[in-house]
Amino acid sequence: MKKLNLFIGIVIGILFFSCSSEDDNNNHSENDPIVGQWKIINETYFDLNGNQSFQQTPSDCLQESRETFSLNGAYNWTSFIEESNGDCVNIIQTVNNGQWELLANGNYKISGTVIYTDADSFNLNLEFDDTNFSNNSMNLALKATIQEFDESGNIEDEYIRLFEYEKIN
Repeated sequence: MKKLNLFIGIVIGILFFSCSSEDDNNNHSENDPIVGQWKIINETYFDLNGNQSFQQTPSDCLQESRETFSLNGAYNWTSFIEESNGDCVNIIQTVNNGQWELLANGNYKISGTVIYTDADSFNLNLEFDDTNFSNNSMNLALKATIQEFDESGNIEDEYIRLFEYEKIN
């Protein structure tokens, strides 16, 4: 009977520690510099066809937008646009199952389903090629390219976007 109790105790201990180490292996740390709330302060577009680049300062409304990376791995995003009357309006209702993770290669990935206030939605699944942190700023290089087409449907121009964020808290 003592051996059975010892065996059950060992099994319970192994299960307990297995669950604990699994919970700790979520690639989220309070020391991770991405944890917090961020606002966009600058965008740079790199032209892939002509080796040109240009910067665009986001509108005052867009600068009201926030991206939040929580310690538990949750990701949330609010995005504001300016309406014709000059009012800033949040166009995102929620991000369902919004998550962020630090990948083994050091890149960050965000995912979830973005639900707009007009009920449209899209699946968000972005990996940032290059992320740099300095004091309270973050630069994210978006892996995807933006393509502009001419009237015939041919690619007229392609850009990569670099976002610069400022940490709010």
